[in-house]
Amino acid sequence: MSNTKFWKPAYQLFKPEEPLNKPEDLRDFYVQRANSPVDSLITSLEMEDDPAKFLLAGHRGGGKTTELRWLQQQLNPDYTVIWVDTETALDRYNIGYAEVVVLIGVKIFETVRTDLSSMVSVRTSNLPLSTKSQPLRTPRIRDGCG
Repeated sequence: MSNTKFWKPAYQLFKPEEPLNKPEDLRDFYVQRANSPVDSLITSLEMEDDPAKFLLAGHRGGGKTTELRWLQQQLNPDYTVIWVDTETALDRYNIGYAEVVVLIGVKIFETVRTDLSSMVSVRTSNLPLSTKSQPLRTPRIRDGCG
């Protein structure tokens, strides 16, 4: 008899091809690597006044997304992180620079719109409610002819 029955439930819980996306998964399962790029990226971002660019490369399932999620969690109060998933948003066999740039622009716009609408809803929720509606007054503009 092999140990398959013993290890099968644990094996099925462990999915190295899937990143740790949820904060509770990062909290419970993230293992700090001795050579993790996250600490040096945080330091570089905090020291840099100009826009910085970094490349995090590696094989599939190597932990790139998990490291970036950890980085996002560490930077959350000070930075806005925008995720751009070209694999699901674009045809990966026919990707041009223009499509990537447009997709990045769309994701930035969506993030700004979401942030602004949440700020507006927070501010308007603090306004006192009136029981009587007032008509909107519009100023009259004269063109100087009469």
